[in-house]
Amino acid sequence: MNSAIAQSTKEQDVSLIVLVLSIGAGFFMSTFDITATFLLLDTIKEDFIIQQNQLLWVTLTYLMIILFFTVFSGDLGDYYGSKMIFQIGVGIFSLGCILCFFSNSIVFFIFSRVILAIGVSSILSNGTAILTHYTSKGNRGTVFGSIFSLLGISILIGGVLSYFLTTRFGWNSIFLINIPIGILCFFLVQILIPKFSEISFEKRKKRDWIVDIAFAFFLTTFTFSLSVAVESELNRGFIWAGILFLISLGGVAYFVFVRKTRLNPVVGRRIRKNKRISRGIITAAIAAFGAIALVNLIPFYLQEILGVANIFQVYLIMSCIPIGIAFSVVISGRLSEFLNARILILIGFSGITVSFLILISTIQINSPIWILILVSSLMGVFTGTIFSPNQKSIMAASAKDKLGVVGALSMVAIVVGIMLSTAFSSIISLLTERILEKRTGLGIEHPPNYLVSMRVIFVIFLIFVIIGAIYSFTRGVENMDNNINSTSGEK
Repeated sequence: MNSAIAQSTKEQDVSLIVLVLSIGAGFFMSTFDITATFLLLDTIKEDFIIQQNQLLWVTLTYLMIILFFTVFSGDLGDYYGSKMIFQIGVGIFSLGCILCFFSNSIVFFIFSRVILAIGVSSILSNGTAILTHYTSKGNRGTVFGSIFSLLGISILIGGVLSYFLTTRFGWNSIFLINIPIGILCFFLVQILIPKFSEISFEKRKKRDWIVDIAFAFFLTTFTFSLSVAVESELNRGFIWAGILFLISLGGVAYFVFVRKTRLNPVVGRRIRKNKRISRGIITAAIAAFGAIALVNLIPFYLQEILGVANIFQVYLIMSCIPIGIAFSVVISGRLSEFLNARILILIGFSGITVSFLILISTIQINSPIWILILVSSLMGVFTGTIFSPNQKSIMAASAKDKLGVVGALSMVAIVVGIMLSTAFSSIISLLTERILEKRTGLGIEHPPNYLVSMRVIFVIFLIFVIIGAIYSFTRGVENMDNNINSTSGEK
């Protein structure tokens, strides 16, 4: 009976415009918040009169909550309805924005960011599930392309608005922007998106959370250890990083050796064994990993080496990356309806490779700014070429009753890629700084030394990208039919 109801809701007509506007609003405000907060960190530090190691928790706590809760919120959506959990996420997110606006201390602000992150976890995982459920082979790539385009646009708008609102109304005013968007998103979904669930109440089994908590614990502590290691102002950062890394190994050991004896885990064996899903998730992480390398390094190069004093001008140059993504994800999404995802993803990785090669060969103390604009644009365009077909490939390979979980894993992969990119850039920079300082007696702030460090980082990232391209290509030929897999009952 319930399965028949689920199928009938599937057949209800939900236009692409409705999907993009309603679900896209949730994605838009999530990315807008991340971008604006990142650009406001220095202002927040000055306003609260805190140290850098205290400010570190604003970002790390937020990202750790997303890493830990996204998969579980996706699973809740698979069980109790993606629409309901998505709306709850929008409500929690809006509450977090209100709390951020009224924050008068760093502790309260971090707490508010935790609330925000829980909301984002529900929005990302269940939004992806809803988009997949109400699309087919003929339009899914276009819809995902439109959604990723909104993410690129929100990054651009977030930077511009945070700059102007902070100067006129204070940094906390930026959080008020998302409240009306959240209200609009909630009611659009309530009115226009039918309720659905692929699992009937009678077939719901008691979940075995132990193994999956171990996996989430490993994921958060591992990425946290890398972030702590590169925070130079954190007291005994390397010691804490080592401790956290050893703890994370315990989590992954438990996940690897004990999961075979557990029944009905959230991330089942069929998800792990499916090449299109597993390789697609790694592909998403590597694509984000490569693009964020420029975001981490180029701003310092522009300000300290080329002498660009206006921070807003630096942001405009770096905005070429999200603009390029916003432009190309729509095109690649549409092309994925006709071309195999492996081909489009290979083109994307090839373009990222060329972008790194251009940087390695042209970066100088007096490089013209137009080269950085060109490379940033290329990086954005080719990264966007990967995202849409890769996301479509991942979700098309998912069983109906695992859309939330698989969608969550794909979103978590992007977050992990961003965190690892930042951590690896910093770690490599620290190592090259020590080597160069011994040879020259000068630190990384010395322009020739910084250029050497940049080239080393770009070469290492280039190697990762090439490996990612080869690994992604082994996912197998796409099945170009219209159907998502049936309910799997994964174990």
